[in-house]
Amino acid sequence: MSETNGWPDPARPGVPLNPEQRGWHWLSCQNMPFLVFWNGEVLQDALSGQRIKPDVLSPVYSYLGPVLTPAEVDAGGSEAMKWRTAIYDALIEWHDPPRDDETPKAALRRLVHTEILAALDPAVSRPAADLVTQARRNALEEAARWHDEQEKFWMEKGREVSALDSQSGLNLLAKAAEHRKHAAAIRALKGEGDE
Repeated sequence: MSETNGWPDPARPGVPLNPEQRGWHWLSCQNMPFLVFWNGEVLQDALSGQRIKPDVLSPVYSYLGPVLTPAEVDAGGSEAMKWRTAIYDALIEWHDPPRDDETPKAALRRLVHTEILAALDPAVSRPAADLVTQARRNALEEAARWHDEQEKFWMEKGREVSALDSQSGLNLLAKAAEHRKHAAAIRALKGEGDE
C-alpha cells in the first residue's frame, strides 16, 4: 500500500471516496477487510458500531474502496464473463476444454502454451495452428475491449466527481489511464495491426 494507505485524497486522509455521499466502504487492517459506514463526518464500524474519526483512521487502516451496488457488480461480472467465455470457447475449439477449477487466467496461459506447442510441432497441421493463433487473438481482443470499456466508465466517473472534488476526480482518471495502459499491453501481446 502507498504512503497514503489508499485514501483517495492525500490532503484529507481518513476520508473515503465521494465524501459528500453517505454510504458503505471497505477498509483493511492487517490485511483483514471490514465494512464501515460513512455518514458525512465519521466512519462507523458495521460490526461494533464504533465511530472512528478520519484523523485516527489514515495511519492505521487502509482504504480499499466503496461498496459496489448490485448493478455495478452485475455489470462488472457480465463484462468479465465475456472475456472468460471467449477464452473458454477458444479452448473448446481446440478440443481441450477448461478444467473444472481452472481460472480464466490459467486457461489463457494454457491456450498460449498450446499455441506455442502447435507452432513448434511440425506434426501439427497449419490450419490447426492458425485456429489456435486466431482463438488466442480473439481472447486477447475481448480482454482489451473489457479494459477499453472500463477506461470509458472510469473516465466518465472521473469527470463527474472532478466537479465536486478535484483530487478524487484525478484518482478516478488515473484509474481510467491504467485501463488504457492494460488494453494497449494486451493488444501488443496480440500482435501489431490485429483488429
